[in-house]
Amino acid sequence: MPKRVPLLLLILLLSACQAIQPKGQAQPAAADQPLAAASVPPAAEQTGAGLAALSNDQLVALAADQRLSGEYEAQAATLQQLLTQQPSAAQARQAQFGIAEAALLAGQADSAAQGFNVFLADGQTDALAGRGLFLLARAHEEAGRSQAAIAAYERYRTLQTPLEPYAALRLAAQQEALGQVEAALVNYEYVGQQPIGRARRAEALEALIKLYGAAERTDLQLARYRDLLGISRNPEYRPLILWRAAQLIPGTDEARAWLRELVDAFPLRGEAVEAVNVLQADPAGGLAPLQAANVYFAHERYVDARPLFEAALAGQLAAEEQFEARRRYALCLRAEARYDEALHELGALAQARPAVAGTAQAELDYIQTAGWAGNVPWAMENYRRFPDRFPQHKLAPEALWRVVQLME
Repeated sequence: MPKRVPLLLLILLLSACQAIQPKGQAQPAAADQPLAAASVPPAAEQTGAGLAALSNDQLVALAADQRLSGEYEAQAATLQQLLTQQPSAAQARQAQFGIAEAALLAGQADSAAQGFNVFLADGQTDALAGRGLFLLARAHEEAGRSQAAIAAYERYRTLQTPLEPYAALRLAAQQEALGQVEAALVNYEYVGQQPIGRARRAEALEALIKLYGAAERTDLQLARYRDLLGISRNPEYRPLILWRAAQLIPGTDEARAWLRELVDAFPLRGEAVEAVNVLQADPAGGLAPLQAANVYFAHERYVDARPLFEAALAGQLAAEEQFEARRRYALCLRAEARYDEALHELGALAQARPAVAGTAQAELDYIQTAGWAGNVPWAMENYRRFPDRFPQHKLAPEALWRVVQLME
């Protein structure tokens, strides 16, 4: 069932696209435009004998509603009723297309391919025919008939529609599946340079990276990584690409720049920890101790973070950076059960005047550390007093919640 979701999105895109006219030409009215005057009949009339009482326009409107609801078998039955009661109706061709489309959406690839072949046999060249040709290729693809899919995609590409690059992408995938690597590379390269959606361009570039990697063509693989980084903005995706690209050319300035971007922009990602490990071991890594410490701290690598915080504090830091580095250094001590040292550091921060933005957090950390050290009654009492000391502070609810947790 999950495969039907992207397929339905593709079909909706085909519906919106001026699918048969060459790029830049005007598009005549499509044969499958919605029938504005038709209304969907009541549910009681949507099965059995009720369908026979409906007009052709009502049957088409009902089928469209069933399609949107995912009732593909019912959609096909409704359209078949139209063909049965009036094979020569003006809507007959639209019904033929809809029956084949419903089969494809229902996962019946063989039936869909057969239906689209029948639909296309009349030789018409309107927008609906272009959509049918693309979906015929998809039906062959889903049925595992790669060679037939290739032929259909190649036919579709000659139409020069706005969706031609997407057909080229699917064509390349089928060529790759058949081991036609050089042909696939040509089409993936073409798609990778087209002004289409970033996700589909990324799909083509990823395929190129894989194929060039298998052929040990590192220069081309690296070039495609650069292209991919040029379009990758997703914070869940870009860190992975940065890490993989850097691994391809270790020890170079370009790789170091990618690793530093990982550390700076995506410190919470696992790849950032790996980047810190590499840069720390590289004499030319150029990573400041505080940057490395903050990444390790974010990933609870407190033993690794502590000496780096020490090194950072021994250097020159801005006042806010120094305060936060001291607080995190104290929490590293606490994680190592060095409670007295942690309390000393946190106490100094909490009592420092004038108060700064992190003062309340330092005091809350001090209370928690005292509780960890075994002084639970004192911690509970001071959690209760925290809202009085810092009225309206965003941490006040957290302090009271910790009292509840300790009581449990």
